[in-house]
Amino acid sequence: MVISLILSSCGDDSQFRITGSIEGLGTRHVYIMYVADGTVNRFMTTAIDGKFVIDGVSNDYTVV
Repeated sequence: MVISLILSSCGDDSQFRITGSIEGLGTRHVYIMYVADGTVNRFMTTAIDGKFVIDGVSNDYTVV
């Protein structure tokens, strides 16, 4: 399985976007979790043909 990610920032310094591709995933849900401003954030999106995009907000660097 090959996972590729592209990280980019959106409108301001607190927003980020993760664009990814997971080879062989097909159409399934993708979940991310990260801590920002003392809160655990969990998001879900649907990967179609293994490709997905998730937007998040953090005022500081974080691990997703």
